[in-house]
Amino acid sequence: MNSNSADSSAGQGCEFQENLDMLRQVSFFETLPLEALKVLAYLCRRQRYAGGDYLARSGEDDGQAYYVIAGQIDLTLEQGQGETVLRSFAQGEVIGLLSLWGRMPQVFSLKADRELTCLVMTSDRFLKAMEQYPALVPKIVKEMVKRINAWERKFVAEQEHRTDGFGPRAGVSML
Repeated sequence: MNSNSADSSAGQGCEFQENLDMLRQVSFFETLPLEALKVLAYLCRRQRYAGGDYLARSGEDDGQAYYVIAGQIDLTLEQGQGETVLRSFAQGEVIGLLSLWGRMPQVFSLKADRELTCLVMTSDRFLKAMEQYPALVPKIVKEMVKRINAWERKFVAEQEHRTDGFGPRAGVSML
C-alpha cells in the first residue's frame, strides 16, 4: 500500500466522522440511533459551489436537503424581472428536509451567495435508509410536526401587531 492510498483512506474516514458529527447536531436527526445516523452519514455527499451557482431552481424537482458546512445559501424568489432574496442559510443550518420524504417542484430557488460547501442528502438515499430502519419513521415525522408547529408559532408571534389578519398563510400546522 502506498502512502497516497493510506492518506485517501484516512481522509474518507475523517470525512465520514465529520458528516456523522454534523448530522448529530441537526434536531431532525438527533433522536435517531447511532447505527441509523451512520448509514445516513455514509449516504451523504459533500458538494462545493461557486458564488452565484444555483443548487436548485424554482420549478425543478431535485429531492435534496442541504446542510451548510461553509458559506451561505440564499433562498430566492423569482418574480417578474428580478430575483428577491427572502432569507439566507449559514453554517450549521439545514434546508430542504421535507423534500427528503417526496419529490416536488421547488417554489423557491437556492443560490450560493459565495463559495459554498454543503453536505447533501438525496430523497432516494434517505428513503432507502428508512427502509432499513422503518421504526424510525414515526420519530422523524414527530420531529417534522414539532418543527412545523414551532415555525407557525413564530409566525403568529411575528404577526402580533398586524391589523389586516394573517391571511391564507396561517394554518400550515392544520394541513
